[in-house]
Amino acid sequence: TQQENQEILTKSPADAGFFVSADEAKRAAIDEFGDGIKDLVATGVLNFTANKSTWPEELQRAARSDDEAVYHNGKAWIDLSATSNDRIVPVVLHEIGEHAGLREMLGDVSYHKLMNRVRLMNTANNQEVRAAWSEVAQAYDHLSPGSDAFMSEVIAKLGESENIRSKPWWQQVVSRIK
Repeated sequence: TQQENQEILTKSPADAGFFVSADEAKRAAIDEFGDGIKDLVATGVLNFTANKSTWPEELQRAARSDDEAVYHNGKAWIDLSATSNDRIVPVVLHEIGEHAGLREMLGDVSYHKLMNRVRLMNTANNQEVRAAWSEVAQAYDHLSPGSDAFMSEVIAKLGESENIRSKPWWQQVVSRIK
């Protein structure tokens, strides 16, 4: 809600590296991704919160204390007390870019090609893919490695990396977005 998005963080403004308000985080996301962020916030698809206490109860129960964000039932919830300033762009990209629409933007055929490419890169011991694979395996031990749900998380994790986003294969993916 708007009130939740206006909450002041429990961290002191002097606590360097964290946003002071949800509006400040929203402005940073708008600066990076454009005015479409305003619509996502206004419609409740993207929620910047001071902490997890304003998340839906089921998410509060399931969340780990170090979770920066979750995507559930078509909505992204970002805990600003767990997300440093330098992580806001990658986290929004992860939650909104991958979970809220990459498959739809690419189409099923291209998205499955992307998943298969990332699986092959993991098998070929690509260090960045292996690192993302490992992080996802640890964070989401309920997902079967290599499954579509697992791969969605790996792709989202890869999309957080500036280095990956600069790679020709990732740029090729971006160029195929409908």
